[in-house]
Amino acid sequence: MTTTKAEKEEAKAELLKRVKPGATVYTILRHVSRSGMRREIDCFVLDRNGGRPVYLSGHAATLLGYRRSLNKEHFALIVDGCGMDMGFHVVYELSCILFGKSGGCGGAKALHQEWL
Repeated sequence: MTTTKAEKEEAKAELLKRVKPGATVYTILRHVSRSGMRREIDCFVLDRNGGRPVYLSGHAATLLGYRRSLNKEHFALIVDGCGMDMGFHVVYELSCILFGKSGGCGGAKALHQEWL
């Protein structure tokens, strides 16, 4: 599925409301394929009012151009590749697009949690 420029701009605006420079973006590894070449990853931030998790995966998928899982339990980003921390990769890409590529690529830092 391809996304339009307007959809990407809308997703970026929504993410900028929820993720501020320096925020911690939490990733949850939901699934790894048998070959190890594909992962399903969810993204969250904690709300400043009460510390409740705020789901970012939908807007992140739109902005970054990732497909989403059709699993009954989750709709995580489908990330292809291996050989590095793919949760960090997603947060790094998100940071670059939201906050620019200056200064080590922005303000989001990753705390990667793996749950199966």
